[in-house]
Amino acid sequence: TDEEFQKVVAWLSSLNFASRHADFLSRQQAGTGEWLLSDPKFQNWNNGNESTLWCPGLPGAGKTTLASMVIHWLESRYQDPNTAVIYMFCSYKEEDTQTPEHLMASLLKQILQHKAVLPEDVRRLYQTHINRNTRPGLEEITPLLVQEVKTCSDVFVVIDALDECSDREDKRARLLDGIQKLPPNSHILITSRYSPKIEESFKDVPQIDIQATNDDVKRYVQGRIAKEPKLAKHVRSDPTLMDDIIATVVDNCKGM
Repeated sequence: TDEEFQKVVAWLSSLNFASRHADFLSRQQAGTGEWLLSDPKFQNWNNGNESTLWCPGLPGAGKTTLASMVIHWLESRYQDPNTAVIYMFCSYKEEDTQTPEHLMASLLKQILQHKAVLPEDVRRLYQTHINRNTRPGLEEITPLLVQEVKTCSDVFVVIDALDECSDREDKRARLLDGIQKLPPNSHILITSRYSPKIEESFKDVPQIDIQATNDDVKRYVQGRIAKEPKLAKHVRSDPTLMDDIIATVVDNCKGM
């Protein structure tokens, strides 16, 4: 029943990445990140020629904004029920709730919500744990996620800010281990800060470095000024002011 379905997916994971994605998307300027979508490495990944794409960048380079833009682009492009887009936004502020078990369970939850079907194995998992008042471990969640991914033609997995998934108690390594078990029809895109440990994990994977491009910075500044009535008024009375502001911000963003 629908009631049972809702109960089980709510139990699987309390993490809600959809609202965070909507929030990031609402703050985006139209046209942001088009350079990434047209990058041959991105297109190669999107076409299924590469299973994983790593997109590192410095703090403040706009990685999360671009991750959100990619999710939106994928969801708009692939609307058939056999293709799923699932994602997570890692945050060190939520270290306690964002355990590898919860993060992987969230991906399973998203794929079930996409298909709107409750598999018998997931129902069984729920019954077992609800009766004992326990939570499932990675060794139970990962095979179920793998099984669900296999029933789709393609599954796109976007993982934002992997560096913010705690390194303590091997949390990040355990999450990656689960992700790497996903079948060949999964396409994984990961953003993170530069980090030797993460670089080691993705040394054989195509890489696109994320930098704040001049066009993106310009769009962002114009969008922000348009939302600030006092500032917009000044700029209207002195058109060169907009150019000066953009030039200064672009200059300060160099290398980000």
